[in-house]
Amino acid sequence: MRDALIPSWRRVRGEYCEMPGLQLTVDRACRLWQVDVATCEMVLEQLVLDRFLRKTHQGAYVSVPQPRQPDNVDR
Repeated sequence: MRDALIPSWRRVRGEYCEMPGLQLTVDRACRLWQVDVATCEMVLEQLVLDRFLRKTHQGAYVSVPQPRQPDNVDR
């Protein structure tokens, strides 16, 4: 991913982590994050390639459930 996209990538990933049920189309994502369509598509598609997001049949991007990390419990 180009270095210029890293801040957008982090922001988008953070938003999806904070709001697990978030479902956004490219148009809605562009408005929410105030970025152009090309940048938004590149970031969302990279997150799909990273298996962090998936694209629904309706064209919305949703988060992929991540495996839960075990709690660090001293025994």
